[in-house]
Amino acid sequence: MHPFTRTVLEADRTASPATASESGPETIAEADTIQFEVIEALGGHGGWKVTPWSSPNSMLAAPIPKAWMWRSADTVKLTPGSRLEVEFALVHQENGWQVCLALEFLRSRLAGQDWSPLARRADLLSAGGIVVGPARPLAGLLSGEAALTLTHSTSETVIVTTTFDPETLMLAVDWLEEHAARLGQPIAPGTVVITSARIGPLPLVEGTYRASWTGLDDVAVTISSS
Repeated sequence: MHPFTRTVLEADRTASPATASESGPETIAEADTIQFEVIEALGGHGGWKVTPWSSPNSMLAAPIPKAWMWRSADTVKLTPGSRLEVEFALVHQENGWQVCLALEFLRSRLAGQDWSPLARRADLLSAGGIVVGPARPLAGLLSGEAALTLTHSTSETVIVTTTFDPETLMLAVDWLEEHAARLGQPIAPGTVVITSARIGPLPLVEGTYRASWTGLDDVAVTISSS
């Protein structure tokens, strides 16, 4: 196991981000190896994060552990320092890609701003988990703009107008399929792919969050400190 893998895992276990390390990755290949060592140590691979997704030349990706994935209406324990984003997620099925609303938790295991881009890549690009809503076939939805709404049981409602563009989303998963194949990690049916924030990042606090967008089912999660 790479020494930086141990750094990431210990920071995750203690919920105390690492402040310094002399063992960070020095190449992209090394960072990608660390990603999957972390995934294996946490119980296996369940999803992917792709960011940004507007240009194939600038896309980055990180795997997400199965243990960090939840379904809509689940209750999730609050981890200090976490943030929240609302995104579209794609779900790979044998008969094609489906799409849903998703909530992503952001939680870096690396404290401060002095870490290299390769270290942040190895830290799963700061992913901390996904809450997935009910999915619908991507082919059945048309592109267009609509209001995306995030409500919270005690906080102010957030509303943004966002564009849903199936063609652009598919560019992201096409790139990811090639990236995953190069790493020897082909995308299996049931894999969830999150595709960049539409709302957030916002501080994550206790209470119930719900995201809504015309054309898809809501996604919700309750955050608890216990």
